[in-house]
Amino acid sequence: MAKNKNKQQGDTGHSNSPGKPQQHMPRQKKSVASASAFGADGGALKTSTHAFIMAGIAILCWLFLRVCLNNQFTNWDDPGYIQDNTFIKDLSPAGLKAIFSAPVMGNYHPLTILSYAIEYSFVRLEPWLYHFDSLVLHILDTLLVYWFVNLLTRRPVAAIVTALLFGLHPMHVESVAWISGRKDVLYGLFYLAACISYVYYLRAAGAKKRNWCIGVLVLYICSLLSKPVAVTLPLTMLLIDYFEKREWKYSLLGEKIPHFILAVIFGIIAVKVQQSAGAMDMQKVHYNFIERIALGGYAFITYLWKAVIPAGLCNFYAYPQKTGGSLHILFYLYPLAAVAIVFLAWKYLRKNRTFVFGLLLFIAGIALLLQFIPVGDAILADRYTYLPYLGLFFIASWYVSEYFGIKKNMAVRFWRYQPHI
Repeated sequence: MAKNKNKQQGDTGHSNSPGKPQQHMPRQKKSVASASAFGADGGALKTSTHAFIMAGIAILCWLFLRVCLNNQFTNWDDPGYIQDNTFIKDLSPAGLKAIFSAPVMGNYHPLTILSYAIEYSFVRLEPWLYHFDSLVLHILDTLLVYWFVNLLTRRPVAAIVTALLFGLHPMHVESVAWISGRKDVLYGLFYLAACISYVYYLRAAGAKKRNWCIGVLVLYICSLLSKPVAVTLPLTMLLIDYFEKREWKYSLLGEKIPHFILAVIFGIIAVKVQQSAGAMDMQKVHYNFIERIALGGYAFITYLWKAVIPAGLCNFYAYPQKTGGSLHILFYLYPLAAVAIVFLAWKYLRKNRTFVFGLLLFIAGIALLLQFIPVGDAILADRYTYLPYLGLFFIASWYVSEYFGIKKNMAVRFWRYQPHI
């Protein structure tokens, strides 16, 4: 009995010497902690270390994007949203009621308009504060990305890389440097906070679980009131369930019924508002169903390659013109390429939970913006990638963290097995 007991203690201490397990346990813990920043265990980092990392990310974003503080108003949507918008000039109860009752320029996003109204009350039409707030919101979004990815994966390196890609990617500049892009950085703030709260909800118990559930719902409503494209959050929540390896049950859908109901309500409102403003009938050329599929495939592939090579950026991507009554033959190849990419990913990488999560996160976010249902007169836009690119950045950063983990573990093993002189 005594021998068995000692043997069990020796196994627990991961030592070949059953009689001295305690001598090796501290060293083992130290080696795991030293490699944790590069591996799967991000919990070893102290709160002060996370704060230092987040401060560094914030400073980098500020240094790279502070030039936008010198920007002025543009003649592209800024007059309608700010300069000529009477709603932002009245913060009385009647003015607030008007802000939350009426759409502006074919969009219902009252919290975005309210943010303009607050700024107007301080500086009237001085553009610097509007740009400053947009930059601050973007930096906060970037820090939330770090928080979310680190919380989800416990990989600080993956969180750092994802946050830096999100904060500094050229495709995201439009949402920050253009005052009318405020709705992107604002809805992103509440959306990401809702994702973080949902992860805490999954890992909580008792009264805390109920509180996190309420928090997710409140943040979701705020995100919807900032930009209706936030309707995708219930799908993102299901993807988080998948990544967290929750057992599939219909109750997973049941707990998200309020979120799906809100998505339907705000989706209907968005369509009706767009229709009333004529935003769904702005194309000068009519495209049939097959052509819409071709154009959607073209947009999907374009977003993919611009994530890797952000070249040829433009504030307006016009629809292609027809030649002889039809699109160029190349456009019909894009949907085939998109289907091929998704099929190959499913066939060879469907067991890779990280890749599937990131790819589906991108697809869920970008699907509504591929102009299958035409809105506006642009076939794609840089700002449409603001949150959808998070999925692609997540995949890339995961493999970066894997690389650093391998290198770190190799170094640990090398020094551990060096002969002691």
